[in-house]
Amino acid sequence: MTEDFLHYLWKYQNFNSAFKLSSRGQKLKVVHPGYHNHDSGPDFLEAKIYLDNQLWVGQVELHVKASDWYKHQHQFDPVYQNVILHVVYDDDQPVYLNSEEELPCISLKGCFDEYLYWRFEQLMQNQDSIACASSFKGVDDILKSSMIDRLIAERLVMKSAVLEQILEETQGDWQESFYRFLAYGIGLKVNAEPMLLLSRACPARLWRPLRNQTNQMEALFFGQAGLLGEQDDYAQELGREYRFLSGKHNLSPLSRELWKYSRMRPPAFPDFRLAQFVGLLRKREFLAREVLEIKEERELRQLLTFGENAYWQRHYRLGKASAREHKMALGEQGYEALVINVVVPYLFLYAKKKDRQEYQERALSLLQALQAEGNKVVRIYNQLGFQAKSALESQALLQWHKYYCTAKKCLNCSVGNQLIKS
Repeated sequence: MTEDFLHYLWKYQNFNSAFKLSSRGQKLKVVHPGYHNHDSGPDFLEAKIYLDNQLWVGQVELHVKASDWYKHQHQFDPVYQNVILHVVYDDDQPVYLNSEEELPCISLKGCFDEYLYWRFEQLMQNQDSIACASSFKGVDDILKSSMIDRLIAERLVMKSAVLEQILEETQGDWQESFYRFLAYGIGLKVNAEPMLLLSRACPARLWRPLRNQTNQMEALFFGQAGLLGEQDDYAQELGREYRFLSGKHNLSPLSRELWKYSRMRPPAFPDFRLAQFVGLLRKREFLAREVLEIKEERELRQLLTFGENAYWQRHYRLGKASAREHKMALGEQGYEALVINVVVPYLFLYAKKKDRQEYQERALSLLQALQAEGNKVVRIYNQLGFQAKSALESQALLQWHKYYCTAKKCLNCSVGNQLIKS
């Protein structure tokens, strides 16, 4: 028996309602099982139950054994003092709150269909990357579509979490927050954190006055990044400009060691990504405002274009010329990554904070306008018969695979739930 399965039984009330007695012999009636808590603290929040004729509102905690309450040391945690019911599989020991009052407890042993647990175990023991792979095609498409809707909402909440934190740091300044979030996104996974640190070290009040000054904006960013040296004439020129700016504003550069290059394709090198970032900022001073005004994906594509810099058409790193000339502009993958990881989460969070539903609709419509990603995870689901038609669906599939399939959270998945019950 696992706690996850007990959570499933309690959440959906899939147990024999005839027993309805607590360990104290009280009649139990569940008005609402509570809201499943996936963070720290009791397992279900704001549950409503009747014990005999008394209504109780509070938290519900679940364990395989009642004695796990003491094993997990809940007796010392004040958060658990509002627990009104202990739901267990094996009621092996009475539990007392700090007040020495016995906590009502119900045991689910023998009170549910054992076939459900057998089906659950079959899925858990499956070694495939997707436990239900052999049955996936037979599940109703409507159920899969509803899961996709749920997953994309979850993914956007997760993707906007960094922006929400930045927004707190800037005390609600959306312009500065979007600028920092853009830096985080353009750094890609490997250099996202150094880029975020760099954006803090180069607040907009420093770079905005430099947008029309030859090389000074590049000097500020590359100097603060700690990437300047004696690499070539261009780097030395930026170095002279940076020394002037550093003295004027009392600047301190980041450590060069923060930046990662290993196992990366040249277009993803931090020097080149930083040059693209500066190119975007030089062309669009108030990107956050302009992004809110776009209505269609083609407008956004135009918004995220910028002029070429001859130096970066021949370099991916400062001082190291590339074998052939290339474009500095964002490629298709780079553009799509910014839309998915920066623009869409920004619109989603803005809609939430400002209570403006139209921006959430715009975020979803941008994802639907982009082609589905062609990665390994998406191909797995394609082989199972689910053909992602847009980036909205491919992003949902990434969420599905990482947080449900790989994590074996079949009980929290609509498809897995259906297969267990079928």
